[in-house]
Amino acid sequence: MDYVKEFPNNKKAKSLFADYVKDIITRINRYTNISYVEDPTIMSWQIGNEPRAFSGENKEAFAIWMAEVSRFIKSLDRNHLVSTGSEGKHGCEEDLALFERIHADKHIDYMNIHIWPYNWGWALSRQFVGKGRGSAVAIETIHRRASGNSTKIWQTVGFGRIRLSKGRVPV
Repeated sequence: MDYVKEFPNNKKAKSLFADYVKDIITRINRYTNISYVEDPTIMSWQIGNEPRAFSGENKEAFAIWMAEVSRFIKSLDRNHLVSTGSEGKHGCEEDLALFERIHADKHIDYMNIHIWPYNWGWALSRQFVGKGRGSAVAIETIHRRASGNSTKIWQTVGFGRIRLSKGRVPV
């Protein structure tokens, strides 16, 4: 854990990540010859799959990095939505204020959480519902515990309270 928690403060790692993001977003699909930026079949970019601060002392650096990445993605592609890929409160060191702060960034278009209801009971509470921001909430990757092991039973995107600006995403 000590090694991965260095990421939000490591300039080289963040630069490599930005290069990777740029390579993907600016890619042209070799089958359709459509750039990803112009591709109407892409709904959204996620910063990562369950990105985390990995320590209490990294929360500020993590929040800054998430804002930087979302701004960078929007600078490359204004045609698609951006979300964090967050698993929810657990990914923010159990700090709901940090979760809300990250998702309040103007470059983050909607909130998302991953529900693990048998071990992360917070997801069943009202605490993840955007606190009146009018944000869309995507519920992704729902799991259940089977014989002590976590087994994926459903993965999809479900939205609540969607509010998209005209022309943002081809629907």
